[in-house]
Amino acid sequence: MINVAMIEDNAQFRQNFQDYCAGSTHLKCVFAVDSVEKFLKLYRADNAARILLLDINLPGLSGLDAIGILKQKLPEESDIVMYTVFNDADAIFKALCAGATGYILKNQTLKSIEEQLIAVVEEGGSALSSSVARRIVQYFSPKQKQRPESEEMELKPTERQIVHYLIEGMTYPEIAGIMSLSVQGVKYHQRNIFKKLNISSRNEIHKVFVPTDKR
Repeated sequence: MINVAMIEDNAQFRQNFQDYCAGSTHLKCVFAVDSVEKFLKLYRADNAARILLLDINLPGLSGLDAIGILKQKLPEESDIVMYTVFNDADAIFKALCAGATGYILKNQTLKSIEEQLIAVVEEGGSALSSSVARRIVQYFSPKQKQRPESEEMELKPTERQIVHYLIEGMTYPEIAGIMSLSVQGVKYHQRNIFKKLNISSRNEIHKVFVPTDKR
């Protein structure tokens, strides 16, 4: 049984993962909190985790900025695997250079995530979503002299933030207030997001980013 801890501020993601682990013969969720600060305050050795699933966009200290601090807190043999919606090259390489041993996107099924975490422990490899692995290969390819055209369709930081709030179920006025935008500004960004993700409604964002239990 592999002990897994999670830092994830989305309650639905946390609950989905905990429920999955409860029925798994391979994974045990020993600790799950919504911020790095809470993890550092409450984590104890008796909750020792072989793998820490770490979100990037967190309240307070971000997952990327916390990797070094968390590695000091965790046992030496523990692995940190990023668990995020962000599929941009900067975030991927910053995480891996800071010491993360995996980078998993949230649009995968929990069964797929389980298989990758098992491989990390049993084979000593890295847990990488296929699109993340492809991006790494492209980066080091000698033919890749220029930025791939596909990167032009990536979500911008503002758009990623809006996606996060939409997944949380926030209204347009709530998002506008937090981000100092007008409601029309939020809707403008949302239209661009829908175009880039090839979707037509808010509900479809969950199909893209929210994992489902498909054993």
